[in-house]
Amino acid sequence: MFKTYKLTEDPATLKKLVDALQKNYDIRTRGTEVHVSDLVQICLREQGFRRVMPKPITEFTAFYFLLGEACHIAAQKLIDGVKTEVVVKTADKKVQGHVDMVLNLTGTPVEVKTSTARIRFVAQHYITQLMYYMVMLNKRKGHLLYFWLSQGRLPTDPKGTLRSPSFGMYEVTITDLEFATIKADINNKSKLFSKATAEYETGGIGALQQLPAAKFDETKAFKCNSCKYVTECNSID
Repeated sequence: MFKTYKLTEDPATLKKLVDALQKNYDIRTRGTEVHVSDLVQICLREQGFRRVMPKPITEFTAFYFLLGEACHIAAQKLIDGVKTEVVVKTADKKVQGHVDMVLNLTGTPVEVKTSTARIRFVAQHYITQLMYYMVMLNKRKGHLLYFWLSQGRLPTDPKGTLRSPSFGMYEVTITDLEFATIKADINNKSKLFSKATAEYETGGIGALQQLPAAKFDETKAFKCNSCKYVTECNSID
């Protein structure tokens, strides 16, 4: 039945989708304002390069960006009693962020994250991003809604049975001392990021040398394997 139809790949239409995703991706990574997402990534120097020397995303990046967007939109539409895409700013208005959801009753932030990691640990930079939002909202509690998009194992049993794709909710709480420390961290990192990216206009990529790079931390150096700015980064050290 229906054996006469023809099935072929359609790269032209696929390119339109990737181009649309690139445009949306660019909106989130360019501009002059410092965003929370600039400050909490594994490599601050890479974020600096992305700001001053944006490069096209790959089809691989576009695919996972689309998956992440789908999970965000689904959660925001299906969960009742929340405000979505809430804009928050520091007191001096120099850093801003977009919180995925804020609970109406408590004002508590909820961040939605996706992961394809084979070992199911909650990434530290995601926790840091949530804590930044907690400070900006003057809250000591927040939540991470995690979508595990592939099979994986628990950190406590790395050779155990593969678990099916699923999701989970995690609560993060901080003390008053941690609150003050995080607030200072936002201030210090944002000043450094703004200084380095502004000085790029007159000093070139050498100005980004002052931003910490993952390659100098052996626990984070794996990030360099997929970084599009390895050549530029190595040229300034």
